[in-house]
Order: sequence, then structure tokens, then C-alpha cells
Amino acid sequence: MARAIDDLVCEKIKRRLSPRDGMLELIEECSQLQPSSLWEKLASLKYEADVKRLSSWLTRLLGSKPPKPRVTQLWFGLYHPWTDDNRLSSDLYVEGRAVEEQRKGLWARVTGSFYWPPGRYAGCKIVNQISRSYTKAVRREVNGVRDYELNQCYVSLFLQDFATENPGILCGDSEFRSLFTQYESSVARLGMVTKSEFQPELTWNYWNF
Repeated sequence: MARAIDDLVCEKIKRRLSPRDGMLELIEECSQLQPSSLWEKLASLKYEADVKRLSSWLTRLLGSKPPKPRVTQLWFGLYHPWTDDNRLSSDLYVEGRAVEEQRKGLWARVTGSFYWPPGRYAGCKIVNQISRSYTKAVRREVNGVRDYELNQCYVSLFLQDFATENPGILCGDSEFRSLFTQYESSVARLGMVTKSEFQPELTWNYWNF
């Protein structure tokens, strides 16, 4: 099942769907694989409003606290923050890394995290709402579809959309920057931005190469 979900997510990214369209299509396909009341709830979330908030956050952050030119990778990570009510929750953050990387290949040597700015946490409503929808009962119903898979799809679609419209904001003063999304060992390299364009080149489960 995990492989099937990965394939569905990759297909949405490769088709370069909008975050809303990609998520609604993925949710419909998941409902056929694992019927549950969860899917109707997730289909009703306000994806477009959240995309606007994320776009404003990222534009403001990279404008006020730009990464140094040596930062050639931007990583958009998902994590579970601690909450007072002990419910499952999620958020998104960004960090930048300076690496030695073959631009046309897969090999890269990470030399450390060099961009860890104040304001790096997005307060992303959609990923939090998706995770909070996963009650114990829901997890039993949709055992083969995990919240982080849906969240990584959403963040990847958002980032790809943003990069297409705003490559210069992401590239900054670097010659190029590679873009990644990650939840623990699930890593996707979406492609690369230059000052003038986004060059998509999806590699899923990047660590496996």
C-alpha cells in the first residue's frame, strides 16, 4: 500500500497539478483504496487559502532573512510539534544547506545546515488539519494511508507551484538551488531553481540513491 501511495503522489507532482487539484485527486483515489469518512473531511479543507498564507510566509521570510549564496539546497521539512492537548499535529519548516552537488546527478554531500532563520516555522494549517483528522479510529480505517504521505504531497505541490511562479525568490543570490521536501526518511528532490526558472526533476526517496 505504501508503494501505491508513493506512486500516486509522484504522479500528481510530475503532472504539476495545483495543490488543491492534486490533493482532491489524491483524496478521491485514496477513498477508493481505503473507504473512510476521513476523505470527505479532507476534501472540504481550504487549500487555496492556505496556499496564499504559505506563499506570504515564504516570500516574507526569504526577503527579510535571505540565505547566503553558498546555500544551494532548501529543505522543507514536516515534523510533529508538541501540543498541550497531546493530539497528533504537524507543521512545516524550511532550512538551507550548503552542499557539494552534481547538478545533473543524484550524488550530494551535505556539509551542514547553514540556514536556520527565525520565522522558519510556517504554521501551516492544512498539514496540521490533516494530521489532527487522524484519530485512533481513523488510523484503523485507513491503515495503508498515513498522514505524512498526504502532507508531503501537499507541501511538494505547493513548493513546485511557488517555484514555477517565483524562482528568483527561492534562488536568491545563488547560481541555483535544489528543492527538497522531507518527513523523516521520506525525501523528495523536486528539482532546481535558477534566478529565472524552475527546472523540475523529481527524485522520490532521495536517500536510496
